[in-house]
Amino acid sequence: MVMKKISVLLLSTLIAFSSCDKETQLDEDLDAIKSYLKKNSINAEKKNNIYHQIITLGTGEKCNESDTIAIKYTVKTLETDSVLYSYSQKAITYIMPSTVPNASDEDATQGITSGFQYGLLEMNEGGVSKFYVPSSYAYGSSKIGDDSYVNLIYEVELCEIKRYDKKH
Repeated sequence: MVMKKISVLLLSTLIAFSSCDKETQLDEDLDAIKSYLKKNSINAEKKNNIYHQIITLGTGEKCNESDTIAIKYTVKTLETDSVLYSYSQKAITYIMPSTVPNASDEDATQGITSGFQYGLLEMNEGGVSKFYVPSSYAYGSSKIGDDSYVNLIYEVELCEIKRYDKKH
């Protein structure tokens, strides 16, 4: 009987310790982004774990899944503000997927992150925005330079939305 009570006590203690709030990578990323936004006095709205800052609202329609769009954008790291790549001189064409993948999908978009796509869905044609994307919605544990779990800043101009007649 004593052994059973000790076992129950040990099990209860183990459960208590394992149920402590362990901060996940996403929580750490979001804390870093919130800190960055606060430090730089940036007003950005959070949706789908992406922070979206509107620079210019745009006057056209809102971007939808399955749209073909023309965009200009630059990608920087949040932590070092280093430019990773830039397509800011000439708009490139991008076809939005019919469903934006979850952050846990393995490279479902071949380089275009789910965080970037979620941000695009918040934009209007002609708009300019910045998206603050946690690593979980970007490249996760993949290394960017020497670092893993890199949070990203996308500076995006949604130049044009091309919608095609679905009858043809």
